[in-house]
Amino acid sequence: MRGSGVTAARSCLQPLVSASRYLAVHALPGDPLYFVVEAKSRVKEVYAQTCMLLGQQGMRDCELFGLAILSELFEITLKFLLEYKNVKKSSLH
Repeated sequence: MRGSGVTAARSCLQPLVSASRYLAVHALPGDPLYFVVEAKSRVKEVYAQTCMLLGQQGMRDCELFGLAILSELFEITLKFLLEYKNVKKSSLH
């Protein structure tokens, strides 16, 4: 079994090796929690480290939250909607 590829970081200002990246977990309320993650890190490893840090800060039950990713994947822009509307109009005529 491999070791965890996730370690807590105080900030994201230090240079990293090429296989590592910074990850910020935004827990409400408060400052983000920073982690150094390897390319092959798993979400459950990030979750475990987040639970450990929040437990050290006084959180009693980490099962009350989950992890989500901010993504613009499903963001529909106004420009896209206008283009779609124009294509739809032109196909009806």
